[in-house]
Amino acid sequence: MVAQDFTVERFAAWKLSLIDRGYSSESINHYLGAVRAIYRFAEDVDLLEQSPRLTRVKNAASTNRDAKPLCSQGQLKQLLDSADVNVRAMILLCLNCGFGPKDLSDLQWRHFKDNRVTLARTKTGIGQSFTLWPETIEAVENVRKERRALIARLAKRGRLRADEGSFLVTKYWRPWDKNSIAGQFRKLCKAVSVPCYGIYRLRHCASTAMSLVASPHVHRKFMRHSQLQQQVAYTHTPDVEVDHALERTRLKLLPGASEDVESGPQ
Repeated sequence: MVAQDFTVERFAAWKLSLIDRGYSSESINHYLGAVRAIYRFAEDVDLLEQSPRLTRVKNAASTNRDAKPLCSQGQLKQLLDSADVNVRAMILLCLNCGFGPKDLSDLQWRHFKDNRVTLARTKTGIGQSFTLWPETIEAVENVRKERRALIARLAKRGRLRADEGSFLVTKYWRPWDKNSIAGQFRKLCKAVSVPCYGIYRLRHCASTAMSLVASPHVHRKFMRHSQLQQQVAYTHTPDVEVDHALERTRLKLLPGASEDVESGPQ
């Protein structure tokens, strides 16, 4: 098919096919932008007299954005109470620092210093230093102690082993990759009967909690995003928080309004 044959009707049919295949509006518009750029170039260099009018797809009302629920406090407690030393530290680092499995696989002992961890995100190259919660510090130190004790026991048997500076290593002394990390989390979820939507969901939990206590710019730094709007996909604000905000707004806007103790924010 030549460029001139790509009519508006064909273009509309293509857009509908993407929608039928379950592509999100954001993804479809990304593809549309690429096609527009090609046609603009063809028009600029006189390959086409006029490029077709390719309109954006409106974001359809969606009720399934939060179809994968976040872990509740009770579920997180179940996971933490049942996890072994390594997986407990993994979970706490995800919640404390917004880490994903690739961050955990990149993590080395040299990244920890003075009760902080400093790590650049591979995807964006943006680094950030995070202060560690007391629970996270304890979990990291437990990993360190267990690792040293294991190395010492093996040395007594004449088997010299070293983790080469990696924070998480397999029983074969190789760094855990992100798939191994995700697999360990799935096993834990299954063992304690907690629905598993992947360890990356913990990054969503951390982002959502941070969005409720920090400004958007602090939130962006925490997530190590290059642009302010990127954390929208990771943040799932519950309806109750909107209700509380509406009550606070009422107090600021309506003369003489008093706080409703029954329905107001706690």
